[in-house]
Amino acid sequence: MAALALLVVALVVALVAIVVLLVQTARHRPAATTDAVLESARRHEALVSTCAAVAAVGVVVMVWQVELGIPRDLDEVARFTSPFLGAVVLCVARGVGERFWPRPTGSVRRAPLARRTVVGVAGWRLPVLAGTVALGIVAVVVYGVTGTDDGRAVAKESVLGPDGSVVEWGQSGPYPGWVFGIPVGLALALVLAATVAALRVITRRPALAVVPAEQDDAVRRTSAARLLAGVQAWTGGALALMMLTAAVALLSAGHPVAAASSAVVGLATGLGSVVVAVTALPARPVAGRPLPETVGGGA
Repeated sequence: MAALALLVVALVVALVAIVVLLVQTARHRPAATTDAVLESARRHEALVSTCAAVAAVGVVVMVWQVELGIPRDLDEVARFTSPFLGAVVLCVARGVGERFWPRPTGSVRRAPLARRTVVGVAGWRLPVLAGTVALGIVAVVVYGVTGTDDGRAVAKESVLGPDGSVVEWGQSGPYPGWVFGIPVGLALALVLAATVAALRVITRRPALAVVPAEQDDAVRRTSAARLLAGVQAWTGGALALMMLTAAVALLSAGHPVAAASSAVVGLATGLGSVVVAVTALPARPVAGRPLPETVGGGA
């Protein structure tokens, strides 16, 4: 109990520190030069990414450690879907951080307006996330259809003793049937919607003053890449754990081929998500020219 109280205090202190850092960053006004504004923007981007990650981890830890005071079935579902909640919190924190970009002092030359799209700013990581969500939906349906009526196990033949009594029941679990699958499906849809909303905020952020368009785009693409990396890590990691859990139940139920398939797809999803997340850590390079001026997104 003391450890839990200490954890809660630590999370509260961390959240307060995050707010203070964001406010201080917003009040910091760099000189109206390209180097000063760009350096300030990069520091702010790194701070927002870090704060968003801390907030997401904090929420997930709270769900697992704090007694929610809800029925056991709902508590299990809440814990099972907590990584998706972490992804949503990451998106919300990222969107809030986009409102606190530092503004330079002195006479400022206005940056030229450029039309940007969510797809153009997000790059290849957005289709990868969409594919991961689609894979998760397919997995939810497959596990739901193959699960038992209670949605918590997969059926197998019961083992009877010499006297005809049941030695081993005809089901194996835990298994992500409909009881867990439906909340996961809804959570996946919410994650994708929150991600697109956060990307729209990044895309529509006012251009950095006195900074060339291609450098502004590099900062913008860095924000989008790190957002998508975090969401991919939470989403892909959660789906990987779901598939591996299902694989264990399927193997115990005497379905080795299905178990191997679930395990392989789960491992590929988890490892692939880690790769996507790690490759987004470095800042995006400056492109040779700004993003295409295509219609479909705000300036």
